[in-house]
Amino acid sequence: MPTRVLPDANVLHARTLRDWLLLLKDTGNASMFHVCYTEDILAETIQSIRRRNPGLTGTEITKIRDAIAGTMDGRIDDYPSGQDAVMLTDPFDRRIHAAAIPGSMGCVVSLDHGFTNLPTAVRDTLDYEIYTPDEFFLLIDDSSPRLVRATLRRQILYFSGRGGAHPDFAGALVKSGCPAFAERITERCREIALDQ
Repeated sequence: MPTRVLPDANVLHARTLRDWLLLLKDTGNASMFHVCYTEDILAETIQSIRRRNPGLTGTEITKIRDAIAGTMDGRIDDYPSGQDAVMLTDPFDRRIHAAAIPGSMGCVVSLDHGFTNLPTAVRDTLDYEIYTPDEFFLLIDDSSPRLVRATLRRQILYFSGRGGAHPDFAGALVKSGCPAFAERITERCREIALDQ
């Protein structure tokens, strides 16, 4: 059964991380993992995208929001406020924790130190695992390098079809906080080049 994944808004608002997460899920036909969301997470994501791109039109923002939601496998609606999750100091993190439990999440993917720096003793009490995007993407590559290669090929074809060379995938991942996965992508690029 595929793992259910709840990404934090700080994963979804960064285009590089969002693209890799959702394209890996989509390319694998959600056979490895399903990605879920809450309206809170999506609202925080859109607010962050809007702050970084104040020139976007309402239509562009709506398209981004609908594309993200449309690629997800499910929305979690019924969950408590999470204010009892005293191990998390950030109220937004508490809402993610609160949604992860009734949503039967296998993992939460976050860049937030409130999650990633939780002591092992606390993490062991949770019903879900906590990963940074770098750690999560490495797990996917460890489990299915073929899926990662197929996702990379898909991105290369997308950018080639737009009339230009593909971007520096590894460099973008490093800038997004995924240096270890960036090394894997450099390796996968070499493998794809050798296949041609």
